[in-house]
Amino acid sequence: MKILLLIDSLGPGGAQNQLVLLAKTLKAKGHLVHVFYYHDINFFKDRLSEGDIKVFLCQKKNKLGLNVIHELNKLDKTYGYDGIISFLDTPNFYASVLSALKKERLKIVASYRSKTEIGTLPFLKKIQYHFINKNSTYLVSNSIHERLNWVNTNPVLAKKFYTIYNGIEFDSVKEKKSYNSIKRIMMVGKLRPLKNAQLVLSMLENNKVDGIEIHWFGGTEFNNDKMNSHAEKCKSRAKRLKIKWIFHQSTPKIKEKYADFDLLLHPSLWEGLPNVVCEAMSAGLPVLISNILDHPHLVNHHKDLLFNPDDVYDLYQKLNNLLGLRPSQLQDIGLTLRARAKNLFNPDQMSKKYLTLISGEAS
Repeated sequence: MKILLLIDSLGPGGAQNQLVLLAKTLKAKGHLVHVFYYHDINFFKDRLSEGDIKVFLCQKKNKLGLNVIHELNKLDKTYGYDGIISFLDTPNFYASVLSALKKERLKIVASYRSKTEIGTLPFLKKIQYHFINKNSTYLVSNSIHERLNWVNTNPVLAKKFYTIYNGIEFDSVKEKKSYNSIKRIMMVGKLRPLKNAQLVLSMLENNKVDGIEIHWFGGTEFNNDKMNSHAEKCKSRAKRLKIKWIFHQSTPKIKEKYADFDLLLHPSLWEGLPNVVCEAMSAGLPVLISNILDHPHLVNHHKDLLFNPDDVYDLYQKLNNLLGLRPSQLQDIGLTLRARAKNLFNPDQMSKKYLTLISGEAS
């Protein structure tokens, strides 16, 4: 089949990471795969080049992006795609508009990648989502919670809405081979309020936690004054801690880092399905994650690995419990999580599910 994958950019985000993996797995199955994006950010472009996957960049000229839809239409006329898979809201909208403009509707699989606050959406955003939901052949979320979120609000969507979990390239994730008592803790993500570094900072400011160091991997600079102010406050607070807190830039080699740490701490307030948690589990790294959305399902409802992201003391208690575990106990947790990850995040199964939708064989 001929398949076009559509996204905003090839920047260092979870959705972009997953779209690139999907492109590679579809190509490996013998399908013609193209990737189209409209912001010139190329963090993951090398991975597509390595897979000999053709990419098309059309720089968006204004907020509406009519030139993007025009270029998509030209591509479809040239190649005659069997289906388009789009990730994220605006690419989903562009794919839906393209289909609506055709006499013969295109097969569109629109993927939502985060949690949607349906009840508080602004009017124009409601119109956008309604258009996507109406004009897409199928809808996909990468979490069970998000599918139920939409279907409970609009039961008509139940027949066209599917959950497809993220895939992980296990061979590309460095496996953790040795386990020590927890000292080196990693956190991953852009330093935004929703990633909730402020909770961890408050916990460390108000409780005695000795012998650990925090390594944060991810962007700390934004094209937004409010975001920059938040990041600067977090960095300033981190400098005043009694423990070491080190900030690292985003790296495409994050999959090689998990094995070098003793714990992934992920206090996010808002997620679809976080790649970082999936990858850490795949490496066999113990995780301590916020008790939100699909997170409990990821760790098989292991209560010692979950905490309330609004409760400093709950985080302190759960972290303190893990700090008291022997290396052999941490190894048991890590190996259990790795086995579960292999079951949940199989990239071959992920691509098969998308192909089932494109081929029209979904039941």
